[in-house]
Amino acid sequence: MNCNKLLILLLLCTVSCFNRPIDGNDLSILGFYSTPDEIITSLKAAPSPGYREHYLLGTAYNKKKQYKNAMYHYINSSFSSERSKNIRLYPSPVFTFLDEFHSKSPYYNDSVYHIAELFYRYREFRYVIKFIDLMGTSRSALYRDAIILKSRSHIELREYDKAIESLKSILEDFRDDISLSLINIRLASAYMYRNDYQKAVQAYLQVIKIDPSGWQAGIAAKETALILQQQTGITLDTPSKMLYAAGLYHAAKYDSAVAVLKEVLSTNPEKTLKEQASELLIRSLIRKRSLRDADNILSSYKDTPRYYALLKTKADEFWRSGMRNQALTLYNDLKSKDIPDISRESLQRMASYMERRNRNGFMNLMKEFCSRFPDDPHAERFRMLLSQHLFRSNNLSDAESIIRESLKRSPEGEHSDFMRFWTYRFMQRDNNHAGCLKTACEMIRINPASSYTWILLDKIASHTELETLRSELKKSRNNADRALYYHALISLKEKNPAEHARRISDYSLDAGSRYYSLERKIRTLNLNSEFDDTLTSLEKYFAVGDIDSINRELAALPEDDETTIDKYTALAHFGSRFNHYHFSALGTIQLIQKTGIKNNIALMQPESILRLYPRAFPRCVKRYADEFSLSPNMIYAVIRAESLYHNEAVSSAGAVGLMQLMPPTARGIARQLRVKSFDLKKPCTSVQFGSHYLKWLNKVYDGKIELMIAGYNAGVGNVEKWKPKYAFDDIELFTEQIPFDETRYYVLRTKKHIIQGSLVYSSSSK
Repeated sequence: MNCNKLLILLLLCTVSCFNRPIDGNDLSILGFYSTPDEIITSLKAAPSPGYREHYLLGTAYNKKKQYKNAMYHYINSSFSSERSKNIRLYPSPVFTFLDEFHSKSPYYNDSVYHIAELFYRYREFRYVIKFIDLMGTSRSALYRDAIILKSRSHIELREYDKAIESLKSILEDFRDDISLSLINIRLASAYMYRNDYQKAVQAYLQVIKIDPSGWQAGIAAKETALILQQQTGITLDTPSKMLYAAGLYHAAKYDSAVAVLKEVLSTNPEKTLKEQASELLIRSLIRKRSLRDADNILSSYKDTPRYYALLKTKADEFWRSGMRNQALTLYNDLKSKDIPDISRESLQRMASYMERRNRNGFMNLMKEFCSRFPDDPHAERFRMLLSQHLFRSNNLSDAESIIRESLKRSPEGEHSDFMRFWTYRFMQRDNNHAGCLKTACEMIRINPASSYTWILLDKIASHTELETLRSELKKSRNNADRALYYHALISLKEKNPAEHARRISDYSLDAGSRYYSLERKIRTLNLNSEFDDTLTSLEKYFAVGDIDSINRELAALPEDDETTIDKYTALAHFGSRFNHYHFSALGTIQLIQKTGIKNNIALMQPESILRLYPRAFPRCVKRYADEFSLSPNMIYAVIRAESLYHNEAVSSAGAVGLMQLMPPTARGIARQLRVKSFDLKKPCTSVQFGSHYLKWLNKVYDGKIELMIAGYNAGVGNVEKWKPKYAFDDIELFTEQIPFDETRYYVLRTKKHIIQGSLVYSSSSK
């Protein structure tokens, strides 16, 4: 017994000596936000790096394609305490070292896999297999990739049966589409090497079945086409032909899809299959612009119940292929048919399209939709759009009528926040104080995530004394809605997290403790799915900022509700612990949504609010806030609105980085700042350039927040056009009149982030 205790003490001592604690989260920040060169410069001079440093160095050198250096550091990250400074980088000595009995580091499997990858490059296939066999089995994406690498090595060695056996061994362990597609594609390839083309085709068809529109399905469809062209005796049953045709369609192989579908129809299949084949055939013919042939298929259904559904299919395919005018002609015909689903969808698409392009008649189309389908969710949206267009034409009376009607019909609809905000404005105009109070209380209860809600609350709080609010809160102890309302106003005035939390408890505002439980779930990493081990193991990747490995593992998770909730719990937990600000906010936002509670910051614990509004890149933000005379809160609000703290974000328009600057704009700023070279994905560079731009906008618009934000999003030229045209003296109405949807909601969203962020950024000293 004494001997056993001694051995345990020696082991603990050894691990504690070599697995040195890291100062703060320096390694995670270095890994997440630095280039490989910066990582190498920062760590290579370390006198006695631990396994984490070695792993991070191995990853950095691997990205630079300096493979021998990468291998050296991966080798030395494999064990908790054992290092081999002079190891010869050949397969035999490396394998011997890795096969020794030492305490493995958390990165052992990762390092062995990367070493195997590197030796695969050098065609050491037999050793690749041996290295992979050193790894422990798991359901991780890392192990999946390792087995795929092992199968590729078997194929290189012409051991096709072993390759197939390896892949089949993990096929049942994964349920996500990406893994199943990858494994089946590799299986198909192995079957082809073995000349078993029938099984290869079946594996490819499995890939198409998983997701006919995915890129993997495109590969599978094209490979299947080659096999069928080159090999005889391959047979497909009718369901398989339908799958194959769907893959060909999504791979843009329309001629081939048409041929297969005609073959299916020639066999006189049963009714349902015939209708499915006819629908896909019409879509394929339209894509290859064989419109007459498509009409011939349609005409065969002329006197059947399916005719208008297939006509709608034709219109939808015109729409998806960019033939909008042809689609609109068909929709115009279909919207008048007495077939509710078809007429509703056709009218909705027409009205939405015409409104976005401001074409004549769009308001009549929206009114027609609201009249015919008043309880459809799109009707509420159209009522909002009608009101906004009436605002722009200064027809406030008609807008008011539509808004009041909509709120009565859809009191908890998706756009009821807009309706309530403007109802409050109308009541305020009429001195209806009781109505204003009721509406404001409804907003914080029903629309707590809305920008309109927080803009209104901030406006009310700024005009009300704190003592008055405290007094009203005491009077409202038995009125839950009013208590929540006054609590939210007090939080905006005080900006004191401790008092915020105390009031939630004292007034029992968090009914059922749902928000407290949410924070506790994140803080304690309370996971309940069968993938809890996989998610818990993400800690090692967060600790060194290994974003590629994090994303690899996340992508391999199934999408069931339980696993998804656990995934976002882990992201919120590790993101806040290891300063990945994007994951901290994203995980919390998505977890709130997936658990079905409302995103009500007034009821959240201070820790949850800080996860939603992390103090990201604090040194950079403080430096450039001071240099450009901006509030940190303003910079943070733009960062959150633009990229949700994602420093490598790139928009579809080409805007880059935390503050989403377009490259031409950034080049102009660089000249002004006399910066010769820059990388907008570097957090401090983006903050510097974006803050410089905000300083200029601040000067142009004399500190008017709404105009600064609008100018940041749409450009100063557009804002200058809008100022004389719209209600510049009423900034709330002016915001509503902005004709660009993106800019309008950007202004509203950013103002909300300024207001909510003040609960965090203005309370840092409290």
